[in-house]
Amino acid sequence: MSLILHYNRENGQYKSGQHVYIRVASIQNNWHPFSIASCSLESENETIELTMSVHGYFTMELMRLAKTGMLSSVAVDGFYGSEIEMHPHMIFLAGGTGMVPFLSFLRELEWLVDRKARDNFPESIFIVWTSRDLILLEQYNALLRKIKSSTLWNIDIHIHCTRRESSKIVHITPFTQTTRSITFPRILISSRYRLMVFSSMSLLSMLAVGIVYTIDFDAWWIKQLVVLLSALGALIAGSLMPFFPNGEVSISPTKGLSTLFMADATRTMEVTYGRPQWPSIMRQIQSQMETYDKDDVLDAYICGPEGFYQDVLSSTPSTIPIRYHVKSFAV
Repeated sequence: MSLILHYNRENGQYKSGQHVYIRVASIQNNWHPFSIASCSLESENETIELTMSVHGYFTMELMRLAKTGMLSSVAVDGFYGSEIEMHPHMIFLAGGTGMVPFLSFLRELEWLVDRKARDNFPESIFIVWTSRDLILLEQYNALLRKIKSSTLWNIDIHIHCTRRESSKIVHITPFTQTTRSITFPRILISSRYRLMVFSSMSLLSMLAVGIVYTIDFDAWWIKQLVVLLSALGALIAGSLMPFFPNGEVSISPTKGLSTLFMADATRTMEVTYGRPQWPSIMRQIQSQMETYDKDDVLDAYICGPEGFYQDVLSSTPSTIPIRYHVKSFAV
């Protein structure tokens, strides 16, 4: 979920990589930190965009208030955290919404390129983003594509989806996707579909049997046969109910490491299912860094859940000269 807040620039200006604390009195009095996803160079817009995952009481209530138009004001405290500075070689290692502060920097790159406002840019950019939220990946797909298509730098992007259903068919409803095609047979991966099947079968069966029993037949066996056929028809009809929701796209992963491509070929961004194989990824990055001067340093920005930094650090070859910058909500 993205939340756009209006603010007065006279109170200060944020930088890419920073975060704020927000409080909504109608929800609770606690302060909650969120990274800024918007571009700080867009001086014409006095807004801040915060991107967050909806889990837990606060974010769920925040989304409910925003959807119902009841979110009138938000208390903001900030800005906190260090700025993401531009370096010749940069790598962004992110887990989940840990990518948000890096998206702010990428938006600055986009802004500078579009306006030809800077001459020197990074020579190389590496991005490794691990997330279980396909909607979040799709939300910033266009930005990542534009950064990837630029000829001003060499870029390598690895996106991994770690959601639990990654070994099954995944249904995606992109924000800009309007297709209504349905793929049969569809694997029902959610408990809400099983409930829909059971309730539909039960209701239709009771209605069919109840109606048939009110009809008089010449022979008892004809009535029993009609009851049986009615119940069978109700079961079949009930089982088809989950196949009719519109606006979904079915994507079936291939065997082994599965690759997801967003539905529209013009918006394609490759996503690999499963946890990233850090040793393999870091070896690839090492081989690419070897094409540059041996004294060049790779500036690594890391932001993710607990344990994410250690996973990356333990898989990084000691031969890569890396300068680490860990992003966190520490004040």
